[in-house]
Amino acid sequence: MNILIEDNILRNSNQDGIEVRHQDYFGTERVTLTIRNNRFENNGQDGLQIMDYDNFTNRRYILERNLFIGAGSKASGAAIGIMVGQDTTQNFSAAPMPEPLYAVNNTFMNNEAGISGGANLIAINNIFSGNTLFDIKNVNGNSKILHSVFAATPKQQGTNNLDSATTKIGNPQLDSNYIPQTGSPAIDAGLASYQHTYTYSGQSFTDTVVNITSGQFTGSAPDAGWKESGTTGNPTATPAVTSTPQPTNTNCGPLGDIDCSGTVEINDLTILLSAYATIHQLADLDQSGLVSILDLSLLLKNFQ
Repeated sequence: MNILIEDNILRNSNQDGIEVRHQDYFGTERVTLTIRNNRFENNGQDGLQIMDYDNFTNRRYILERNLFIGAGSKASGAAIGIMVGQDTTQNFSAAPMPEPLYAVNNTFMNNEAGISGGANLIAINNIFSGNTLFDIKNVNGNSKILHSVFAATPKQQGTNNLDSATTKIGNPQLDSNYIPQTGSPAIDAGLASYQHTYTYSGQSFTDTVVNITSGQFTGSAPDAGWKESGTTGNPTATPAVTSTPQPTNTNCGPLGDIDCSGTVEINDLTILLSAYATIHQLADLDQSGLVSILDLSLLLKNFQ
């Protein structure tokens, strides 16, 4: 089931603002965890901690338009901390997590550390300022760090796929709401469109990581950071989508036989529920364009 965490303030937690454990998941539909328009403030350890077990699960993360400030206020902590195995006390192991994580238009301000780990992490249009230990550590593998603004020379540990050609260095000149002011190098420093391709279990996914239209920013290009200068709000988020089409099942059994087993049973119900409120050609039984309660009702009529 997809998860949305939006428009929250996660402040003064004793340990992490959000903690995720990568239990095994083998579903055919990707689970997407979208975390956007949140303020992570003075979390005791990490803003977002992911405990990455030794597996590759069908998940992805979309982190967009978040402010991470003051992570590690009580112990070691990163704005985004990816841990090895079941470790939950931050030790900056910077795990090479293979699941995709898209960090777009975030501001990492005055944390102990910025981004720690990730082997399939695409970071675009972000601001890094005042992080004391490091800005990025071991963001490598299939990762890319593009169109970033650093307040000073990037503090790096390990190896990182930082694109120097699109990196800007200079005081981001943020106001009290951490929005770039006139003269900030973050203004018009961003990228409006970007896609990323990766493979999971033999299936290729091409995700739209960034899609900001010209009407959603005020200058020649989007700004870096969590809020656009000269505006009162954030651009409407455009969810990342896969370009891989869903297969058709025109020769299957009764209506609701999503997996073509010949009967409508628990696996069909599981597929439909995991695709609920998304676009899924097979589970969209009434062809409305979205999997809804009507599709569930149709499936249950033939359930055995």
